[in-house]
Amino acid sequence: MNRSGMLKVLFMAGVVFIALALPISLLVIGGGKMWRERNASPPLPAEVADSLRASAERAANAALPTPTLGNERLTVECPPERVEIEVRRIVKLTRNVGGAASLWRDASATRVLANIPESTEEAFRQAVRDGTEDLAAAGSPIPTVIVNVLIQAPSAKVKANNPRR
Repeated sequence: MNRSGMLKVLFMAGVVFIALALPISLLVIGGGKMWRERNASPPLPAEVADSLRASAERAANAALPTPTLGNERLTVECPPERVEIEVRRIVKLTRNVGGAASLWRDASATRVLANIPESTEEAFRQAVRDGTEDLAAAGSPIPTVIVNVLIQAPSAKVKANNPRR
């Protein structure tokens, strides 16, 4: 077969391909549209839509309250080798009363923010001051209060005033 004969065969194959591909693609597109229309979910009745809207509004209005920040920062002073022990104790106390603790460290101290149930704030503060290891959860977990606890090695001025070492 010569070159011109080969071109004619290729041209005819292209024409046949296009002639078949066009109707098949239109059938697929049209069939897909008909299938989607046939299987589309009906619109919600007005009472169901109103019920969903009211439920969403109630949920938005019942959002959890923002925790308050406690009145005063608690400072725990201890020797540098006990700072990590005190941090673990404060985190354990926080978890025992149903709260959550966040901490960060800088060069001079470690700060623990304890987000605890408001009903346990006074007992928590007393346990931190007294060096208590355990404290049971009590009361409702909502609303909450954030207690700021600073754990640091004592400075020269404070050593004379603070009996805990």
